[in-house]
Amino acid sequence: MRNIALLLAGLVLIVGCENATAPEESVDPELTQPCEDEPTLFDHEQDASLLSAPFSVGEGFLSIWRELVRPFDNSWFIDQISPGLFEVTRFADITGTLFVAWDDSTVSEKELFCHGTRRALVSRPSRGTNGVLMEVSCALVETDGGDVQLTRVEVTAGFGTRIYEDPLEMAEFPEGLLHLQAGEEVTVRVWGPPADAVVMLRTPVYLDYFEPTALAPMEDYFEGTWHAPDYAGIYRAAVDVLSHDTVYEPTAPYDGIAWIAPYVVE
Repeated sequence: MRNIALLLAGLVLIVGCENATAPEESVDPELTQPCEDEPTLFDHEQDASLLSAPFSVGEGFLSIWRELVRPFDNSWFIDQISPGLFEVTRFADITGTLFVAWDDSTVSEKELFCHGTRRALVSRPSRGTNGVLMEVSCALVETDGGDVQLTRVEVTAGFGTRIYEDPLEMAEFPEGLLHLQAGEEVTVRVWGPPADAVVMLRTPVYLDYFEPTALAPMEDYFEGTWHAPDYAGIYRAAVDVLSHDTVYEPTAPYDGIAWIAPYVVE
């Protein structure tokens, strides 16, 4: 829930030995393919769909949306933890355009460039087979050198409260992910963005249909509610933040951050 868009050209492989860089042709394709447990969970392209959906609540504007250049430039950092067990970090360079449709029927646009990062622990006992996803992190999507920040996200539902403070901390898959009941109401609180930031909660209604909603500024955090999808499955939700100047100042550079979290609906 820090991917809006989720990062490097070329392939880098570090396997088992310190400071050793393998040539490009030695990259193990089974470790850089989607894991057999959840083919789309470790895929920045799915994050792009979440971050591109139009957002239609805001002062002075009718809608905000992104058009992202695909496919992303992906690269990998692979560290062998033990025989058959690998820590895989996937990076992406994310480029595109942010569009804002204003109340006066004009549309402004701004180039964007973000870095996306996600980590996973992958088991692959033997070569020639796809990896099995053991642990996975949220996706972190951020502007290089940007000022807008996310420091804490709290998710409260029937299970209690889940706290996210490090989006790249891995959780056991799928047991350690956030688990929700179908259709239940969920409250989200977000710390870090300034009070004038545009803070969006991006969640799926079903499958690939997303309906972003606004989080309202409170005393020192933002808050909003949503309902989990009605059908069981593995989904993802994003807290997506744009600085005030990114939206309202035409000459200001793009500055945004998003945390994209996987979760389970039972």
